[in-house]
Order: sequence, then C-alpha cells, then structure tokens
Amino acid sequence: MKVLVVDDDLAVADVIAGMLEDLGCEVEIRHGVQPALDLLAQGWWPNLIVSDIRMPGGRSGIDLAHAVAQSHPGVPVVLVSGYADRPTETLRWPVLSKPVSHTALASMLETVQAGTAQADTTQADTATGR
Repeated sequence: MKVLVVDDDLAVADVIAGMLEDLGCEVEIRHGVQPALDLLAQGWWPNLIVSDIRMPGGRSGIDLAHAVAQSHPGVPVVLVSGYADRPTETLRWPVLSKPVSHTALASMLETVQAGTAQADTTQADTATGR
C-alpha cells in the first residue's frame, strides 16, 4: 500500500512513516500541504494520505483533504491532531490523536484495506446537524 504522510514536524513525520513501513507500506513524506499537492500533481497517487491538521503556511490538512476529495475522491484521507480542540469539520474524515500508536495505525490500515476509512459525508453532515 502506498501512503503519503504530510506533517510539518519532521520528527513526527519520520515516526509515522517508520511505523507505516514496519506495517509493509511504501511511504512518501511531505512537510506541508503545497509540497504534498505538488507530488500529487506529478501523478504519484497513494492508496492513503495521513496528514496533520495544523500546519504553517495558511493551509491545513483539512484543505489538503478537500483538494484530494475533489480531484481523487476514492483516495482516503486520515487526519492526525495533537490538539483536543479539533474543528468539527474534521468529522468528515477519520482523525487519529497524537502521539499516534502503532496499534492505531495498524487498525486504520485494516479499515482502509476494507474500503471503509473515509466516512460517509452524509452521515457526518447528519451527525453535526448540517
């Protein structure tokens, strides 16, 4: 499985990538939304994108998830956050809390492989009252 890890914190990105590689994934790392979008524009499309929510530069992991949903709606996105005050909009995508555990990543990969990682937008909208 090809996975794109997007996190501005180099150490966090390396740890997540290392765990994913231990789980048998081929991993690419980008340290911001624009570098990730540039990679995707070059035609490298992963089976999964794991992205931090909060990053510098005016664009977030949520922005990346929206862009991917428009261009390649079949590619699941899992967001990662170290903050308890996550925006409710993230309910559209699964969210893992930092620090991400090996067990959480393994479970998430199983879910993605089963084809159920990306939440049904209608259900998320209903749950949030939109």
